[in-house]
Amino acid sequence: EDIYFRWPFGSFARLLRILSLLTTMFLPAIYLSMSNFHPEMLPTEFMLSLAAARERVPFPAIVTIIFLEIAFEFIRESSLRVPRIIGPTIGIVGAIIIGQAVVQANIVSPVMIIVMAVTVLAGFTMPQYVLFYSLRLVRLFVISLAAIFGFYGVL
Repeated sequence: EDIYFRWPFGSFARLLRILSLLTTMFLPAIYLSMSNFHPEMLPTEFMLSLAAARERVPFPAIVTIIFLEIAFEFIRESSLRVPRIIGPTIGIVGAIIIGQAVVQANIVSPVMIIVMAVTVLAGFTMPQYVLFYSLRLVRLFVISLAAIFGFYGVL
């Protein structure tokens, strides 16, 4: 569909899709590896802010990432299965309610909600829905490698 745009707009759309592809595949894994294995790579104030946000969360980062992945999958699948009129509303309201509830219950840190929300939104920019399924599998594989090996697993 980019061939119908003038070249600056089409190139910008392609560049945005490539950036979103990299974001949806690698952002949770990079966050996981930086928070667990390589916190010295972050600026000190940012590292302290992340530590303060994770202070009251009893679960490791990999558990919260998997929990949020499953929650977003539930929201995505339920919004596809309900009638078209209320599907987007269920997705938006469900994400807001679940996000607020898990942060208040100290199950997930607010930073993790932001990372996963950006990851899921970046995945929605893919033009083919089949590609989005394969990206989810690659993302889970990279997350598991990052949980074991840190940045070496991401690479």
